[in-house]
Amino acid sequence: GTKAMKTDMTRTGKRSTSGKISDGVKSVKRMYYKNVIDENRQDIIDLMTGYATNVQMRTLSHNDNPIWAAYSDAQLVSAGGDRQESRVEIREESLLLKTPEGLGFEYKRGFLFSFERDNHRSERPRLKLYFRPGTEDVSPASSPLVLQFRKNPGARERFLRMLLLWSDPLQTKAFGTPIRVRVAAYEGSQEPFSLKSLNLPVVGQDHGELLCIVRPRASTRSRDSGLVCVPLDVDDSNYVLIDVASSSRVGPSIAILASRAIASSIMQVENQSTRLPTGQNNATVISLSVAGTSVCFVGAVLKRPADFPSSIGSINIGRHGFDISSQYEHFFVGGSILSNPPAAGKEQVTWKELGQGFWSRILRSGHFALRYSLPGTFKQDLIRKNDPVACGESSTVLLVDEVIQGAPAPFIPNTAYTCSVLIEDLRAYGVRHPKNNDSKLQLDAYLTLQCDLAVEYLSTRLSSFGSGGSPSWIEPQLLQLIPSDRDEVKSSYIFGQVMIASAYGDDIPSGS
Repeated sequence: GTKAMKTDMTRTGKRSTSGKISDGVKSVKRMYYKNVIDENRQDIIDLMTGYATNVQMRTLSHNDNPIWAAYSDAQLVSAGGDRQESRVEIREESLLLKTPEGLGFEYKRGFLFSFERDNHRSERPRLKLYFRPGTEDVSPASSPLVLQFRKNPGARERFLRMLLLWSDPLQTKAFGTPIRVRVAAYEGSQEPFSLKSLNLPVVGQDHGELLCIVRPRASTRSRDSGLVCVPLDVDDSNYVLIDVASSSRVGPSIAILASRAIASSIMQVENQSTRLPTGQNNATVISLSVAGTSVCFVGAVLKRPADFPSSIGSINIGRHGFDISSQYEHFFVGGSILSNPPAAGKEQVTWKELGQGFWSRILRSGHFALRYSLPGTFKQDLIRKNDPVACGESSTVLLVDEVIQGAPAPFIPNTAYTCSVLIEDLRAYGVRHPKNNDSKLQLDAYLTLQCDLAVEYLSTRLSSFGSGGSPSWIEPQLLQLIPSDRDEVKSSYIFGQVMIASAYGDDIPSGS
C-alpha cells in the first residue's frame, strides 16, 4: 500500500487479519478501475481475450473470405461509455470491425454465444454481443462487443437478423419453445435446505423451466448473502442458479433456478431490493429475458395483495422510467400476508381477476400470488385444486405453476411485409408528478412510442395538463416498421412512455 501509519496493529505489533484483507481488497479495486473501468485500457482486455487483432481487414482475399454484409452506421461502445465510429463487416469466416484509429477486432464464425438488446438508456438502442474467447479460462461476459446504432432501432434489428443467420448460435435453439414457470414459497425449518425437501414434481431434462423459490421469513444470519434461498444440491441437479436477491434486514428472499436446457438463452438478468408503499417490508425483484420473452419475479410481504398494482411505480428495474407492468411480458408476485393467517372464508385457491390484467390467489396458510401478462401472450395454468402443495398444506407452497411461450429468434423472413401502425386518441392516466412540484402549475407532457421493429422511435407533441388531469393526444400517430414476417409483427409490442418536459434539465419519466 501507501506505507501510511496503520491503525489496526495488534498489541504484539502484527497486522490484524481484517487489515490485511482490507489492503488486498483495495489493491484489487485499484487494478480493476485502472485496467477495466478506464476505457483507454479496454483494448488491453480485448488483446488478452483474443478479440483485438493487428491484422488488416483486407488481408484475406475476397475469394477466401467473401463478404456477407457491411455496416457503417454502428458505433463501438467502450467499457467507459465512449463511442467510436466503426465499420463492421460480416464475412464468410469472421466478423471484422475496425475503428478510425486503426484498431481492428476479429470474431470467428460460430463463436457467438448470446446477445442482448439494450433498451435501458434513453439514447440510441444498443446491442451487446457475447463471443466465446479462445481460452476456456475467460468468461464470454468479460469483454462483450457493444454496438450502438445511431440512425434508428430498425438498423439494429436488420444487423441482428443477418448476424444470427451467419453465426447460428446454440442459444437461439431455445427460442420459441414453451417454458414452465413455477413459484414456490418455502417455510420449512431446515436451513439450508435441499431440492428434495421442496417436494415438487421433477420436470424432464428436455423441458425448459424457471423455478422461483421465495422465503418470506428467514433468519437474519443468512439474509445478507442471499444464499438462504439456494438449495444445497443445486449443482448436482438439472438446475442452474441464475440469480438471487435479498433485502438487508427484513423482507423476503428469492432465488431463480433454470433448467439446463434453457440456461444458455437467459439474458438481461437484473435484481433490486426496494420498499413498497403498501407494505411494511421490503420487496425483492429479479427480472430476466429467456427464449425471447421477458419475465419478472417479485417477492413481497403485503397487508393486502390487491393493493400491489397501485405500487408498481416504486419498482425501478429494467427500462429507464418504465413500469414493470408495461415492459415485461410476464411477471409474478409471491409471498405472505402480514395478517397471517387470513380469516376463514377469504381463501381463493383458484385465480381471481383484480382488473387491469392482474390475477390473484390467496391461501389459508397466509400466502398469496399475483400474476400479470401482456395481452395476447400464451399461458396455461397447471395448478391443481386438490394438490396439497398448491393448497398450502406442507412446508412448500406452490404459488404459480403455468406454461408460457417463448418468442421466436430474430430471422430474415422469406416473405416480408412492410406495414405501419396508426394510433390515435391516446390518453395517459395516473401520471406521476415530479417531486417538490407545485400542484397548481400546468405541466407539459409528450409521449414516446418504442418498438424493436420500428424504423424510428416516435414522439408526440406537448400536451398541457394540471393537477388531477390527464394529458391526451388526439391526432393520429404513424409508426413505421421494418419489413418483417406477418406473425412477428402480430406478436410485437409497442411501448409508450410519458415524459414531462423540463426547462431546467432532462425530461422526467412519469409513467408508461
